[in-house]
Amino acid sequence: MARLIVKSPYFKGGSAKPAGGYLRYIATRERVEILPDDRPPTKRQAQFIEKLTKDFPDTKTLLEYGDYAAHPTKFNASQFLTLAMEENWSKVQELDGYAKYIATRPRAERMGEHGLFGDEDAVDLNAAMAEVNSCTGNIWTHIISLRREDAERLGFDHADAWRALLRAHRNDIAEAMHIPPEDFRWYAAFHDEGGHPHIHMMAWSKKPGQAYLNRDGIRKIKSVLTNQIFQQELLHIYEDKSQSRDELVWETRSAMLALAQKMQNSACEHPEAEQMIRELALELGSVKGKKSYGYLPKDLKQKVDAIVDQMELLPSVKVRSHPVRRAPRLAAFLESQGYGEVRYDVTTEPSQGRVAFHKVEANGTPVMATGLVESSQQEIDEVVRIITERAASFNVVPVGYTLTVVTLTDAFRSRLGAELKSLASKNKTMGQFLRHVRIVALPEIAGAQSTDVILSLCYAKTVHGRLLQQFGVLEGEGGRAMLLDALALCDRHLDIVSAFDESDLDDERLHQPGPQLLHAMLRWVEQLDDHVVRPVTITRSNNVLFNDLAERVRSRGLNAAVDYGFDRGLHIPMVVGLPDKPFALAVLTDDAQFMSVQSTRERHRGLMQDLASLGWSVMSVWSVGAFVNPDKEVDAIVSRIGEIYGDVR
Repeated sequence: MARLIVKSPYFKGGSAKPAGGYLRYIATRERVEILPDDRPPTKRQAQFIEKLTKDFPDTKTLLEYGDYAAHPTKFNASQFLTLAMEENWSKVQELDGYAKYIATRPRAERMGEHGLFGDEDAVDLNAAMAEVNSCTGNIWTHIISLRREDAERLGFDHADAWRALLRAHRNDIAEAMHIPPEDFRWYAAFHDEGGHPHIHMMAWSKKPGQAYLNRDGIRKIKSVLTNQIFQQELLHIYEDKSQSRDELVWETRSAMLALAQKMQNSACEHPEAEQMIRELALELGSVKGKKSYGYLPKDLKQKVDAIVDQMELLPSVKVRSHPVRRAPRLAAFLESQGYGEVRYDVTTEPSQGRVAFHKVEANGTPVMATGLVESSQQEIDEVVRIITERAASFNVVPVGYTLTVVTLTDAFRSRLGAELKSLASKNKTMGQFLRHVRIVALPEIAGAQSTDVILSLCYAKTVHGRLLQQFGVLEGEGGRAMLLDALALCDRHLDIVSAFDESDLDDERLHQPGPQLLHAMLRWVEQLDDHVVRPVTITRSNNVLFNDLAERVRSRGLNAAVDYGFDRGLHIPMVVGLPDKPFALAVLTDDAQFMSVQSTRERHRGLMQDLASLGWSVMSVWSVGAFVNPDKEVDAIVSRIGEIYGDVR
């Protein structure tokens, strides 16, 4: 659906019904506030709408008719009837049955005694009416309409903005109407109408018979005004495109270097391919333009072909899953909903992810295309607040940190993007942090990874406090799987932001798996508390040597637990900490779990790196040392605790 609607009916010059009456009408409608009425339309309204759409089929293209068709209420019926008859004013006056229903209900924004404006700063209404009535040529009555949310967001919700717009482009409009600028005459008035603020513009030529307007001319007027009204959004698009290109260059080079690093740390040895990937990554940094294969120089294409040939020689490539710090309760919920096997990694207490639910009180106006309230300013403000709070939690943002905002509607995604662009332009520090923030739609997240995630449910209640039980993409095929992917996307923190809670959902009206999972998710997240889930602390395990070592550590005034971990996750042979502090030191040993890892590199490097990424300081105590000289090993543990004490939270 177009974001700017332009209609251009016209009066025939010299008709029995002078156009001055229309000019007075658009100039003097009073501005009153019509309260939304959610009751069904009256019988009289329904009859008039049926007659109006039959006599003037083109009125069905109005935004107001779409609102009425989606939600037939007294309020929407009134909005449609008013604008439809204004658009067909000259014909409506001549047809039987309309005269008594001419829309005189008010909402023109007055600029003095009336709301009329034109090329002159001060418009004399009587003189303007006389000028219009004396015109013997055709007079076009352009009606230009915006959605309420666009008008408010872009600053076109008052007469001054429209006056400046029309004055700036009056010559463009004249050209589209084939009128020389010196012969072009026009007057306009702004009507602050319900969900679709609009202007009425009367335009004609001083010389009768000179002007004419066809469809191409109307398209030109619409294009000129659209480009101006949405100019800032277009600039954001161009900036995003440029930034995305720069990020692609940087991310491609980083990814290639990371692949080489992973190969270096993996069990598979292939020095030729490693060297070739390093060389390719370095050379890609100097290549301008697109990095896709088809645009690469011939020598780099040959290098890529050679790397692929080398990869084909490998018997298999196994991708090792990376450790995650997500909340164990989130992992349990994912499994209970059929997501599949998930990792239950044991983190230090400060490093463990959390799940938070943010309920906001919000409502909004349904969009015409879907009839749903797809965004609200209150929810956008809450998401921005969380992002700002997350930015303030860092002294230095890690290079690999990403914060992904997942949205259920494109309308919310667009509005949030504009809000963050504005924030970045006002605050340089936030602008730098926002380089780590991504806004993605729900269908785009499959296979992605992110440090933290904000899941914004986007939909809100109507101004009457009703939640429409429809959820767009969630209702389609794969909606349930996409929502599970969104919940599993985070490596650490998950924030769920919503303008409704589980009590607003009606199970009897939720028929698709996606909305049903949404209800289950809200029911689950609303009962969560801030309690940190920890593995059960045990003092004795099957490892006799470490049982003895743990007793010796405790005798030195430290806290120690053995076989520390969740039932279906990695277990740490022993963890140590101060009595009044969380565990901070993970002690590995050559037990059965350690020796079950076939790769030597994986055992001695990968496992320690995984634990370090989960917040642990890591050391090893081999069984021979624990047996021969346990006190020496305890001294080493105590010394290590002393070193990391300042890092213990």
